[in-house]
Amino acid sequence: MLCTWSKSAFRKGDKSLKPLIESLNSVLKVAERGSPDIDLDTTSFSVQLTSSIETLWTHEYAAPKQGNYSDVDSVTVTGDTVFRIASCSKTFTVLALLLQNGISLDDPVSKHIPQLLGESKVDWSDVSLRSLASQLSGIAKEYGMLDLTDQFKSPETLERYGFPPLSDGDRYLDDFFEGLKKQNPVFEPNFESTYSNLNFMLLSVALENLNSLSFDDIIQRRILDPLQMKHTSLTKPLDSMGIIPAGEPWWDWDAKYLGPTGGIYSSGNDLSTYLRGILSYSLLSVGRTNAWLKPQSFSPDLNSAYGMPWEIVRTQTKTFNGRTMDMYTKAGDLPGYHSLLALFPEYDLGLTILTARPIKALEYLQKQLTSSIVAEAESIFSDDLQRYTGTYSDAATNTSLSLAFSSGKGLIIESWISRGVDFFGTVLPHLRDREGLQGNATMRGRSAWVLPSNLFRDRNSTEVECWKVIVVKHRSADPGDGIWDTFCFNDASPMTYGTRPIFEFLFKK
Repeated sequence: MLCTWSKSAFRKGDKSLKPLIESLNSVLKVAERGSPDIDLDTTSFSVQLTSSIETLWTHEYAAPKQGNYSDVDSVTVTGDTVFRIASCSKTFTVLALLLQNGISLDDPVSKHIPQLLGESKVDWSDVSLRSLASQLSGIAKEYGMLDLTDQFKSPETLERYGFPPLSDGDRYLDDFFEGLKKQNPVFEPNFESTYSNLNFMLLSVALENLNSLSFDDIIQRRILDPLQMKHTSLTKPLDSMGIIPAGEPWWDWDAKYLGPTGGIYSSGNDLSTYLRGILSYSLLSVGRTNAWLKPQSFSPDLNSAYGMPWEIVRTQTKTFNGRTMDMYTKAGDLPGYHSLLALFPEYDLGLTILTARPIKALEYLQKQLTSSIVAEAESIFSDDLQRYTGTYSDAATNTSLSLAFSSGKGLIIESWISRGVDFFGTVLPHLRDREGLQGNATMRGRSAWVLPSNLFRDRNSTEVECWKVIVVKHRSADPGDGIWDTFCFNDASPMTYGTRPIFEFLFKK
């Protein structure tokens, strides 16, 4: 089903935003009155909502108990306060890859990292740059970082716990690439997504080899400088620029080669700028951004999928007409720091949540804020659709079109008369079924939904909107137990007339 927003991008102060902002404020009021999920003595956070144009809402909170700073006693959290964003860093690595000229995402990674050539337990010729970016490489999550031989330097210590002795050939942590080639894969390449930090370390090496620049310089030149993100870096800023949670030493942790997978420091303001850069297509074109915001593989759950490197949530529970809505997220976790980036392309909205201290705070804010955004944005969407309702007519040709709003469907066709012919009842169902104009097809048990396509008649103007007609079969109240009962296939242009689309309406503002 087409799922695109017909409304212009939100601006701060839009009257239609008031219920959404009130709902978000309500979530934070409950949290700051004392939620069991948030320890207000030690938890600091910064949350922001942005459209493709500007930041719409912010809220910050500084815990009275903070960690040890080298240059101040404590800080007040603002939109410029820096947090560690952990694995949200992976989105920067992938964006830098997408901005790389002269490559294909389907290039084998060994083309750009010759150190991977030669004998290996992984067939690197089948591991593409896309495989790495979408967690489909099949390689292990870590190399060395979670290996017990790196944590316990004495082999005898591990043997006392029942581990068998290792031969010298099994101790290969000193040479990254040689060790990586000896490491067993988790899956065959492109079989199934599994979380791996190594994927993004390898992408950074490929980028460095392609550009003869450090990964830090690549991120700075391609993303941070163009978007003027002045509070984002791969190196630790001054303590007074960030929030250091009590009892957590990870503010000072030097990610080194793990920077591309989890080492970036950033602020709420900068990350809103970053999400605006994606939503406004300022770095990637519309088509390339659309391709980036697409699933690459399925997860074991029906309502989630993997992207590059998005963690995609699919839901129907909050949509006003039961359609599927996709949310593109990336979470990040380090001891003491937990973050979430969430894009709602359908609503032209982006959410940033940065927390310092227990992960429960992120889990609470993530659940409550995203639920509020979807519910209130859907309400705005449904209200906005009603301005298209009514009867459009041309007496000279005896042509009329009546559109109505249905709370369970959205904008639908009630009647369509074309040159005196009941086009809705006698012609439309035949066209949908590709039966020409013969046969017994009817609209019984069907509805004709009218949905925005995010296209305009003139690519340089938004004056004339292009909408699509989708003929939908009514589903039984009993979903049944057949494999095909919930199958949904989209066809927004089944037939044309004189090369022009029949299933398209144009609305002039």
